[in-house]
Amino acid sequence: MLTLLMSGLVWLKDRASGVFERSAVHGVSQTTFFVCHLSVQATIMAASNCLFIAVAVWLFDVRLSGNGTVSILTAYLLLYLQSVSTIILGQLVALTSSCHMTYLTKMAMLVFPLFFASGTLWPLESLNSPLLQALMGALPLTRPTTAMRSLISRQLPFTSPQVYGGFLVLAGYTLLFLVACLYRLRWW
Repeated sequence: MLTLLMSGLVWLKDRASGVFERSAVHGVSQTTFFVCHLSVQATIMAASNCLFIAVAVWLFDVRLSGNGTVSILTAYLLLYLQSVSTIILGQLVALTSSCHMTYLTKMAMLVFPLFFASGTLWPLESLNSPLLQALMGALPLTRPTTAMRSLISRQLPFTSPQVYGGFLVLAGYTLLFLVACLYRLRWW
C-alpha cells in the first residue's frame, strides 16, 4: 500500500511545484509525463520486489512450489504486476485530486475497505452470503492474494487456476486502471 500512496504523492508534488507547466512549455505531453512517472516507479519497484523475494526466500526460508527458480520467478512476477497496478491506481486517484489532503482522504476511503474486504486478513469463506463472497471475490486484491497463498502455502504450480487466475485478474485491473488514467489525462 506504500506504493499506492507514494505514486500519487509524487504526482501531486510535481503538479504543485509547477513541473507540469514547465514541461508543457518545452513540449512534453501529459501522457509522456505519465509514462515517465510510471517507468521510474516501476523500475524502483522491480528492485524493491527483488529484495523482498530474496529476503523472504533466503532469510525467512519461505518455500515455494515446484522448481525453485520457476516458482520464485512466478512469485516475483505476481508481486511486480501487483506493484504496477497499484502505481497506476495511485496516479489515477492523484489525477482526480486537487491537493494532498483530498488525495489522502480518497486513499483512506479506497484502501481500508479494499484491504479488509479482499480476504487478505481472513478467508472469504467466512462470509455468510454467497453474493458477498462473489462481490468480494471481484476486488483487485482477492485473487492475487489467493494466488500468492497458493504459491507459498499450498505449493501449487502456475498452471493451477488459483494461481494463473490471480495473474489474469491483476492484468485486467492493470489495463482498466491504465485506460482510465489515459482517459483522465486526455481531459485533465
